[in-house]
Amino acid sequence: SYQNTGIERFDDDWDYVSYAKAILDQGIWLTDISKIPGDASIITPGFPLILASIFYVFGENYLAVFIVNSIISTITVFAIYGLGKNIFNFRVGLLSSAWASLYILFIYYIPTCLKEIWLLFFITISVYFITIDIKVNKLTWRTGVSAFVFSLLIHIDERFFVFFPLFIGL
Repeated sequence: SYQNTGIERFDDDWDYVSYAKAILDQGIWLTDISKIPGDASIITPGFPLILASIFYVFGENYLAVFIVNSIISTITVFAIYGLGKNIFNFRVGLLSSAWASLYILFIYYIPTCLKEIWLLFFITISVYFITIDIKVNKLTWRTGVSAFVFSLLIHIDERFFVFFPLFIGL
């Protein structure tokens, strides 16, 4: 069972959980960040907001988080298929999605309350939508979706902000 001490390999999942609980207790604008135990006060708010949303809908149920992680991983595999197909061809899309479905870290991070599944999902979706518009050489609603998804990505992990010039240059 999932206990309040973190799983064997990760302890930072409880920082995200405590931040999400604080969001549910104090509202989306945290008035007292000192009430968050551990290192939760130094993490970005993006993933705790996602986690708080899952807790809000399903209650504090970690199985629901794991099921949502599974669904997001599955959508990511389909997005990888679309990305490979758009950039190269059907066979590359199929091969890349097959390879991604067997990628061990998809399975490894599903039963956690960590942001890694969501990071890969947001970067893949963002690149997928931008490549469609690059291929037709036209700005459409997908460009806006890509920008929005990229902004969600940098609110989950600020290190991805280094890719900002790449998205602006496209």
